[in-house]
Amino acid sequence: MARQTIRGEGHKAEVEFVKLVDGARFSDKSKQGDVIVHVDGKDFYVEIKECHAKKLFHNRCNRR
Repeated sequence: MARQTIRGEGHKAEVEFVKLVDGARFSDKSKQGDVIVHVDGKDFYVEIKECHAKKLFHNRCNRR
């Protein structure tokens, strides 16, 4: 799979992230992050920069 970045084709990277990470779902507040990941009973907003098949690179978690 070709590299997807936040510029221009970020949605494809977000879709791949949601496929790779159990419990990840698309964000309801795009200004806080692209997706939400539920960890230890809490939701965390995550901004996706890149997503490669079978690997996860550069992400920034924003506490809700």
